[in-house]
Amino acid sequence: MIPLVLLSLLLLAGCSGPERDNCSDPHSLCFGELPQLLIGSWGRNDAERNEVFIFKVDGTMQLLDYSCHQSGAGDVVDRNTAPPCYTLIGTYFLNGEELRLHFEDVYNLPGQDPVSLPRTDRVIQIAIKRNTLTVLEGEEPPRSYQALQ
Repeated sequence: MIPLVLLSLLLLAGCSGPERDNCSDPHSLCFGELPQLLIGSWGRNDAERNEVFIFKVDGTMQLLDYSCHQSGAGDVVDRNTAPPCYTLIGTYFLNGEELRLHFEDVYNLPGQDPVSLPRTDRVIQIAIKRNTLTVLEGEEPPRSYQALQ
């Protein structure tokens, strides 16, 4: 009887924590519908880029690049006060884990070298686990973006 009570208490203690970080738990952030999980802002700040993707419910998206404000790789940039070096605007379509990006316009920060519009209809593979969006495009190494508040 006592072992059964102890086992029950251990199970209850494991379920009561606020963190649901176990991907076997169907109520954790590992699960959910990919289209709903994609909506919002995703940021990346590494040696290659300092950028933010914004995906909206209506199928529009923006890509904001802040790399021109960095004096070195990985420097912290206050994205609330610094304007983006360039902004790409377009639409997206998600089919399973395949994300199709269609860029329609680009705005360059005055004084920066102009950035041309990327090829349209880029197709990339994505995965979202917890607060990380992982992007796979062709033979390039995976890129990770963190969910922004």
